Amino acid sequence: MHAGHATGIWLVDKPVGLTSRDVVDMVSQKLRRRDLGHTGTLDPQASGLLILLGGQARKLQNFFTTLAKRYEARIELGASSDTDDSEGAITPCQPAAIPVRQKLEQTLAAYLGTISQKPPAYSAIKLRGRRAYDLARQGECVELTPRQVEIYEIEIHHYAYPCLALTVRCSAGTYIRALARDIGYDLHTGGYLQALRRLAIGEFTVANAFTPDTTEASSALSLETALAPYPRVDIAGVSYTRFCHGQSVTLPAEQAEEKDGDVFVWAEGQVIAWGKRRAGLLCPYRLCRTDGHADSNDE
Repeated sequence: MHAGHATGIWLVDKPVGLTSRDVVDMVSQKLRRRDLGHTGTLDPQASGLLILLGGQARKLQNFFTTLAKRYEARIELGASSDTDDSEGAITPCQPAAIPVRQKLEQTLAAYLGTISQKPPAYSAIKLRGRRAYDLARQGECVELTPRQVEIYEIEIHHYAYPCLALTVRCSAGTYIRALARDIGYDLHTGGYLQALRRLAIGEFTVANAFTPDTTEASSALSLETALAPYPRVDIAGVSYTRFCHGQSVTLPAEQAEEKDGDVFVWAEGQVIAWGKRRAGLLCPYRLCRTDGHADSNDE
């Protein structure tokens, strides 16, 4: 996209030591704009991909937050942490035996698919109207309800006890800290997350990201470039008019039998909306543009 356009999607490689908000503030100041937001927090001690949205792209924030994530995680076995990561109080454990590679592989295989995961006590989840980490820091008992998450891939990158490096691809909402804790528990060694790097969010990879210092207006992806890998429906004429007025329209015959779900709606070569394909209908969910020139009045 052209640097003068207000709508854009920026891929940023967050360094260790900064909060996600710090990164948004740094890039906002550099680009001299106040409308940027990110699509999924990384802890300060984690690094990797953040997706920043500006202009009309912010209307698609919920889509980006639901995309699968891929991480590189380094787990320290032989100890546990009250925060499930290296920032907490570390308690050494003396296992009866050091897990062999075969035992480790069997343990990790049990995590593939849909699992029930209890979030860390030190998390941003609200409990009794307050953040869980605030309650935990004050010594209160924090019991969070387990949630269903999905682990699509989990592979050993390196193992030399007590160090375990994994690559994990998982659904949104998965806590890698909790995964490290649970793997350590199942191995009877204890375990906590030593380091974390987010490699990908959906089709977007950190390999294509800029650092906060090198991010420029021209670094942005247009909606069309960013969303090209995702399901698409093109509309025109009466269907375009009805759709932009919030009405569902009949899908083109060649797409009516395709799988229901999220789809991006294009008109005259531009993404105009995030829609839902349901039983042969195209249903509006979130409009981005309605006149083909929405970028001109974003700010």
